[in-house]
Amino acid sequence: MLLEGLTVYALNKYGIREDYKWTQFPGFSVLCHPKTGKWVVLLMRQWDPDTGEMQEVCDLKSGHVVLSERSPEWLSGPFRMKGTSWIGVRFTDETDRGVVLRLFDQAIRLGNPPAKAIVLENPAPETAKERVFQDVPLDFGDWKGSNSAPVPDPDAASRQTPARGGTGITDSFFRATDALPQQYIDMM
Repeated sequence: MLLEGLTVYALNKYGIREDYKWTQFPGFSVLCHPKTGKWVVLLMRQWDPDTGEMQEVCDLKSGHVVLSERSPEWLSGPFRMKGTSWIGVRFTDETDRGVVLRLFDQAIRLGNPPAKAIVLENPAPETAKERVFQDVPLDFGDWKGSNSAPVPDPDAASRQTPARGGTGITDSFFRATDALPQQYIDMM
């Protein structure tokens, strides 16, 4: 398989065109995910002076693929990219077209954005009543004409008793709270 087989497949199946991002490196290009624009494949065409031939390789973001000892010679760790989600593919006569295209399809699937929806409208009226806080009017009784809450007896601080569960809170505090509405007492 040649590298061109992968670019033709990407164009025909996903509408992804090869993007040459660097003018100083004409042999390098990328294939980006059609929805997110993130890199899926880094394509590299380089002249190999040892063999006197053009060498075609790519780094493919196919997820956490574990390369085993029995991996084919043309499949390796990434050439340029970093991270465990990238693998390297060397395009030779032995490169299995089916495996490379399945890895590319997997890379596209893994790159799909999550399908989550944000709803900005109110829930249905019958369920909204269950969720809405209903305020209860408070009856302040004796406090209506007063601008401040009743003040506990100042001498009561010296007479602390471990009343009401041994908390050590003064009895004058509880006398002051007896005038509070039951809802406040329940909250405390």
